[in-house]
Amino acid sequence: MVTLTPRERRTAGQRIADDLRYKILRGQDGLLPGVLLPSESRMAEQYQVSRPTIRQALAQLREEGLLVTVTGQGSKVAQRPPVDPDVTDLDEAPTEVACLLELPPGTEVVRRRQIFYDAGQPVRLVLTYSREQAA
Repeated sequence: MVTLTPRERRTAGQRIADDLRYKILRGQDGLLPGVLLPSESRMAEQYQVSRPTIRQALAQLREEGLLVTVTGQGSKVAQRPPVDPDVTDLDEAPTEVACLLELPPGTEVVRRRQIFYDAGQPVRLVLTYSREQAA
């Protein structure tokens, strides 16, 4: 039996949203607040997926407050709030976390991430881990 990691179980849309989120939160590839994202067609070509998959990723980021849609223009990177929206996902527990939660190594846990900003600069990262059932 093949066992997939939590990352491998994520859909293409979720992985693209993860990639874009990472770039937006770090301002990589020019993805700064107010910047227009490439067209859906261009992103579909870049990620080698269909436009509906790109739309799924963009919808997830809009829901998280990282993107806004402007009619006739497309999706723009949203202005950063003082606290990023929580990002919660399933992940394999790091060894130290597994020990502290008294779980076997490799157990899936719920990971919650928040980034706090001051004057537009990240100043604090808070990671919280909990047993999967608690989600």
